[in-house]
Amino acid sequence: MQLLSGKMGSCNDGRIYHRFDTETEEATYMGCRGLQEDGSTRDWSTYEINFDNFWQALRSMFIIATQDNWPGHMFAGIDAKSSLLGPWEGNNKAMFLFYLAAVLVSAFVVVNMFIGVFVVV
Repeated sequence: MQLLSGKMGSCNDGRIYHRFDTETEEATYMGCRGLQEDGSTRDWSTYEINFDNFWQALRSMFIIATQDNWPGHMFAGIDAKSSLLGPWEGNNKAMFLFYLAAVLVSAFVVVNMFIGVFVVV
């Protein structure tokens, strides 16, 4: 949970990268608020698979264990940057190891349950 808690969010306006207005010495970055060019409001939302709390993390691990689009979820985890910034492509490539380990361990557990229930009996 601590690896990705709060980090899997983005603005529905693809041009906005920051969650809140941010000022640095070099520039001022507009946050995810106000209206888009088409008049709809900007909204900061989290990815469908996230680790923001225990139940969401448990649900996320179950979805990864069932291998339902796990590469897409893995790439969303790799792109996660921080709770205040949107996704950045290839930000944390080492996160691949977490998803790979989760898939391998869950596949091992499922195979052992299958063997234990159906083959041994």
